[in-house]
Amino acid sequence: MQSLRRLEQKCSGGNLLKIHTNKCTNGQCEAKLDGASTREKKAQFWIINIATGKKCIEVCHHGYTYALKAVVNSNNVTFIKNQRCVDTLSNEFQFEEDIISEKPLIYKFNIDNNKCLGVKEGCDDATLYLISYIEGKDRDRRCFFQKP
Repeated sequence: MQSLRRLEQKCSGGNLLKIHTNKCTNGQCEAKLDGASTREKKAQFWIINIATGKKCIEVCHHGYTYALKAVVNSNNVTFIKNQRCVDTLSNEFQFEEDIISEKPLIYKFNIDNNKCLGVKEGCDDATLYLISYIEGKDRDRRCFFQKP
């Protein structure tokens, strides 16, 4: 997953989704958009179709499986250790994928009908957040991704 906002702004440090297993607390690891290469194991993910018709984002690293979780009330997005997308999942692991453009393929991941995975404005913060968006302003590029 490549952040279109960070790519267009030519942010240093990268623009690919990356798990930071060296920054984990109680089995929750940071999710950032600062991966620089698709060859990095920490930047290689699977977007998995689950039984609800939604998507789940998963990564395996050093023998552990992590799934991306978005906590709506706090806007925190983290990877949860020992969580797999095939397991029974709460809504916080389930995302709706909206395709914005076919060529190039641009998409966004929504949760809770009015929030999407995204980055803040500028290049200073590569952390992945839940971004609130206003209906009708669906061209907010902070939430747009493409496949590298």
